Amino acid sequence: MPKILEQKKLNKYPIKLFKYVRSPYWWFSFFVNKSYSANGMEYQSSKLKDVKKAEAYSISYFKKFNFEKYENFKTKLIQDFHKDIAVPYFNVRKLTNEKRYKKELGQYNNEILPLFKDIDYSNTSEVEEKVSQLFYNLKIKGLAVATCRNYKIIISNMFKKALMNNNIPFDVMPEFPKLTGNSIRRLAYSPKETKQIINAFRDEYKTREDMFYDEVADFLCMLKSAGFRPGLELLRIKRNHIGFINDPLNPNKPIMKVTLLETKKDRHTQTVADWFRDDVYPRIVNRYPNATELDYLFFPNEENREKLFNRIRKNFIRISDKIGLYDVNGQKRPIYTFRHSFISNRRSKEVDPNIVAIHSNTSVAMINKHYQDLSDDNLVNIHNQLYPERTRKQKTTKNY
Repeated sequence: MPKILEQKKLNKYPIKLFKYVRSPYWWFSFFVNKSYSANGMEYQSSKLKDVKKAEAYSISYFKKFNFEKYENFKTKLIQDFHKDIAVPYFNVRKLTNEKRYKKELGQYNNEILPLFKDIDYSNTSEVEEKVSQLFYNLKIKGLAVATCRNYKIIISNMFKKALMNNNIPFDVMPEFPKLTGNSIRRLAYSPKETKQIINAFRDEYKTREDMFYDEVADFLCMLKSAGFRPGLELLRIKRNHIGFINDPLNPNKPIMKVTLLETKKDRHTQTVADWFRDDVYPRIVNRYPNATELDYLFFPNEENREKLFNRIRKNFIRISDKIGLYDVNGQKRPIYTFRHSFISNRRSKEVDPNIVAIHSNTSVAMINKHYQDLSDDNLVNIHNQLYPERTRKQKTTKNY
């Protein structure tokens, strides 16, 4: 093979640029599939001498390449990544942290396994190409940097465990891309927008005559009423987790409380808005008149809660996008933004951040970092609190 004079690895794409000693042009390579060539790689000359132009050409070539033509090819491997590296890791993870295990296993099955299942993990170059491809895929899907870091933790821990297993031919940790950037500050939904989305689910129920959409509308109402974390935290609420507290100041308006047994910070109790208690909760309870106190509050007949939430999440994206509220100025607003919107709304009402943090089972630091509304109207309010002399009545001086 000709001697390489210079090489460069692109940060945003799983592409390597290199220059041979006897060639004036830049070449590039990227992994395709085991069926494509002897080592699964594509090699091409850019026929360009300028590295910047060669880089742009290689990216364009990569984007147009027909990967689907080769992705279904199967070959018999000496090494089995899933059996040798993934399974031993998840067996231990299940014993040490079952809650995280389930989430990590889902991320592995969705994004990591499809790329690594046919890999020869004893080939360092091939592993690194797949690592680059993984984070390229995550980026084009618009995942937050924090989420990408979670994938990095999973796969690096898998490889670390594999290094300690002397029964398999894996002895070098691959290089991982540097993940830079801050967590996404989501643009909150306004109260009017959350109502639009909820009504869109009601309309979908009327059109399809499928009770699923009407119940999801109530599920979103509960998110809106108290800023719960959407997903399994809310879907695991059972009827006996609901209670009422007598309020001496409002004897005719008991406060509805919800006990969450499994949250990011263990057990927690939250209260909900009065409008939810009066207008929505009775409808939820009456939907399943034969349900017991030990049944789930939402969708009591659905056993697989992970699958259920995935269906809710996908339909939320579809319906909110259909009415033009999901993507605003290039920023996506998933179902989690309902929680963000509740916290931002409470802060805009000048509720003490400590009170909001206690209620929402988070910290003041997290609220300031992720949930603080920095719109111009709120900045004016913050500025005038920071400089109270601006709003004090100014003394007038008489001109004589």
